[in-house]
Amino acid sequence: MIKKRDFKEEFFYLENKAFELFKKEEYKLSFEYYNKLLKASEDFKNNSWEKHFKWYDEVLSSCLKKYSNNYEEFFKHLFLVDTETYDAWFDKAELYEDNFKRTEAIEFYYKLFEFNHNDLLLLEYLGRLLCFSSRYDESLNIYDTALSIDNNNKKIIEGKWYVYYTSDRINDALNVLKNLDNIDDVSSGTYCATGYSFEENNDFEDALWCYKKAFEIDEINGNLSESDSIDGIKKMLLKLSINDYSFLNDFYLKWISKIEYKFDTEHCPNCGGKFIPIIYGLIAEDNLFDKQKKGNVILGGCTIGGDSPTHYCKNCDKEFQFKTNGIKINYKNNSRQYFYTEKIINKITYYIPNDQNESSINIKELENEMRESYGLNNVEFTALINKLMDIGYIYMPTKGQISLSEDNFYSQF
Repeated sequence: MIKKRDFKEEFFYLENKAFELFKKEEYKLSFEYYNKLLKASEDFKNNSWEKHFKWYDEVLSSCLKKYSNNYEEFFKHLFLVDTETYDAWFDKAELYEDNFKRTEAIEFYYKLFEFNHNDLLLLEYLGRLLCFSSRYDESLNIYDTALSIDNNNKKIIEGKWYVYYTSDRINDALNVLKNLDNIDDVSSGTYCATGYSFEENNDFEDALWCYKKAFEIDEINGNLSESDSIDGIKKMLLKLSINDYSFLNDFYLKWISKIEYKFDTEHCPNCGGKFIPIIYGLIAEDNLFDKQKKGNVILGGCTIGGDSPTHYCKNCDKEFQFKTNGIKINYKNNSRQYFYTEKIINKITYYIPNDQNESSINIKELENEMRESYGLNNVEFTALINKLMDIGYIYMPTKGQISLSEDNFYSQF
């Protein structure tokens, strides 16, 4: 009896064997294996999540019934691609691609391409698979064929860009972006990835151009939580010693005004009782388990979401949610600013150690981290630190050191 995990292996073995016998002109034996293959396809279908069996259910099944006594006609119709069988062959190619049999899938896609040069979906799939198989020049030829049909097809444009990008032809990738008719013919992530490659090669001017385009797309499309382009622009301005941040509008300095105040995370607003903080994440400190036994903390698990409670009042038996860091950030007018502000506060919090062995960081070290990773210059970093100190989120235990306020440790996750 075949085990469930072997149905797939049996299926592909039988198809390969049947085709090899056909090539050797052992038609009767090949026919018998194709007959076995039909049964194997049913077993595979019934014992997996795979759904691409149209060719087997329709083409193979029909040929086995109609031409059981005529092998010449059987194989002639079995391998025929025409209007009636086109979709079934496409489905078969997807089956092989889904199961990482790229060589065979490419052969099937090319077989379809010979029949129809104008199927954009086929060209997209074939170009992508050729790229994934490191057959870059073939992939580019396919994408160029597709672009001659529709030069504004976003998936095709990004596909061609990706061939250049993944084959380290970064200047060609940039030319694809610079020759677009519309800036948003590709995603902001495409521009950011290209920018990062130029950044790695110390070509900061081209990197800046890419990050700016990504920023524009995020603004146009309302991608509220996307901020990699902002970080990239700031880092490149620092690298190029440019002090003009006007392009970023509200994302230079002004975003700090979104920080309003720190919630009272010590006392319940209903009864005045003392809160018990809820901690999330992988717990590495033994003393936290002791604190939980004493009722001083609650371990909330490894996963935290935007609505996860952060504090619990035992008196009221009620949970409260003060966001990840217990800070009120103004959401009005510019919600993208809100998400950027939240991210930067999260990163500041992440870099400040807060455990029994270490509870502070040198302010210069923190400044360097935020400069290198997020492009905050001295003016912006200082303004942010002052704001967080003003609202009581952080403090200086000693000169030149920064610590989180004692009731903020729950935000570490």
